[in-house]
Amino acid sequence: MKILSPFKRTSYLIKGIESFIVKSDDSAKIFKKGVSSYLENDMENLKVSLSEIHKTEAEADKLKRDIEKTLTKHALIPEYRSDVLGILEKMDDIIDTAKENL
Repeated sequence: MKILSPFKRTSYLIKGIESFIVKSDDSAKIFKKGVSSYLENDMENLKVSLSEIHKTEAEADKLKRDIEKTLTKHALIPEYRSDVLGILEKMDDIIDTAKENL
């Protein structure tokens, strides 16, 4: 197993957080597309949106777990760890709510 320097770990963490934010944004776009499909009675595209949001939510959950593991295991940004984890949790709640409502 390759050992990462603190700078590489921080870079890895930042990329993970950015990816998580992108997944959150993707979920909002998929939700919007799904609602439009529903309102237009386009059930085929609604099914596609449902599939996409489930996949995106699963990917976001994996990213969140990886970020949490990296923050905890490597003691990165200890002063702000709880803040970052709280923000991730709230963003994950938004993704979960979009999936449930769609």
